[in-house]
Amino acid sequence: MNMLLKQGSRGDKVKQLQKCLNAAMPTRKQLVVDGVFGLGTAAAVRAFQQKAGLTADGVVGKNTWNALLGLSEKVSSIKRVEFNPHAKLAEIAGLYLGVKETGNNLAGSSKTLLDIFKADNLAPNGRTDGYPWCAAFVSFCVQQLQR
Repeated sequence: MNMLLKQGSRGDKVKQLQKCLNAAMPTRKQLVVDGVFGLGTAAAVRAFQQKAGLTADGVVGKNTWNALLGLSEKVSSIKRVEFNPHAKLAEIAGLYLGVKETGNNLAGSSKTLLDIFKADNLAPNGRTDGYPWCAAFVSFCVQQLQR
């Protein structure tokens, strides 16, 4: 991208810049995406340029765009991997390896099993209505995934 942007610039390219800066520096106070290259955007550009090993002049030229767009693509790729529901569901289920019913589909006094059965409202007095605890466990894990 060859668009040169600096303090005082306005428009859609500035909005794109602000979005890229927010994605590239998620731990920094997020910019308002308003299309106005003001003091906050200038400070964020300088911070990003310094972080990227570029001249921190607050002017967005070819090198800054290349660094921003390259990093923004990497961040987007990482976010897509982080939100893989299958992997997250397996991670949640893995936390409960070794948890067992007390026999005949009973939770007994196990707080973990009671929580699992409660996911389907099946644990009155530590007992179920015969619904397999493994089915309640799947429901429990999916509910955890949605949090």
